[in-house]
Amino acid sequence: MSIKVSVIVPVYNVEEYVRECIQSILNQSLKEIEVIIVNDGSTDNSINCIEDFIKIDNVKLINQNNQGLSVARNTGIDVAQGEYILFVDSDDYIESEFIEKLYSEAKIYDLDIAISSHSKLLKEIKEAQKRDNSLITDKPISGCEFMYKQLKLKDKKNEVWDDLFKRKFLQDNNIKFLPGILYEDTLFTPKTLIYANKVKYIESYGYIYRQRGNSITKSEIGEKNINNLITIIEKLIELYRELSDNFQKKVLRKYLYNALVNILSYIDIYKVKDKRYLYKKIPKDSILNIMKEGFDNGEERIKYLIFKINLRLYMKLVNLKSCI
Repeated sequence: MSIKVSVIVPVYNVEEYVRECIQSILNQSLKEIEVIIVNDGSTDNSINCIEDFIKIDNVKLINQNNQGLSVARNTGIDVAQGEYILFVDSDDYIESEFIEKLYSEAKIYDLDIAISSHSKLLKEIKEAQKRDNSLITDKPISGCEFMYKQLKLKDKKNEVWDDLFKRKFLQDNNIKFLPGILYEDTLFTPKTLIYANKVKYIESYGYIYRQRGNSITKSEIGEKNINNLITIIEKLIELYRELSDNFQKKVLRKYLYNALVNILSYIDIYKVKDKRYLYKKIPKDSILNIMKEGFDNGEERIKYLIFKINLRLYMKLVNLKSCI
């Protein structure tokens, strides 16, 4: 059987949800799939809960010591045989036609990335996460164009688990997840969009994201969160320096601005009296050099000047603007 989609499922201590997750993948209307379960050192009964599934021919189980989500996903990428790759978190699940809908569009247009949305599940209430209608296009556009539209519309998303990625595209551009960090999608997503020639938004909400109270995104902000975001900024700066195309650089500048605002907001929330040492960790000079390479309007020039003078004043300006 020719494998059309490899579904990579990292598993770590999710005994309550993992069976529903794997069952939903096996119930897909598209049958030419493989399921790659990467057990990232679970210490609960997660694997026992799906023992019968592991015996199915198109299901692979890989056991490894706990190394985090990025490494688990990379392990899956390394062994995947499918034409396309889908990442599914093991506490989520997908509706029966989700993969087929994305794959069909991907094949018609030879997409590098088929982009969709998701539904949020909170206390048994499911809510479709609608996106701006202008993201829907008749034909594919470049990843850079799509990223630029998202930023202009303030409809940016970073999660990878509701998108379908061509495996050869990831291989050719040597795109993997950075090990050992939180918010790994915040780096993976812009890199894929910068390099993708053909992407298309497909209006689908068949990926069901289970919002749990103890998820990373809802946990209390700590210094580790801030340090990880600074690492991501540094990697984005490295990516920027590799680019020669002016439009790619313009789009990544805008994304860097958003990432910077994110870090500053986290520092603002972090409960510590003296935050000066955190501001000093931000690679300010590198960001300033990138910002001054191009201003789309007067507002961007003003932001640059304020950022150059004082980071905390810059953050106050951002907070003030968001209240207006």
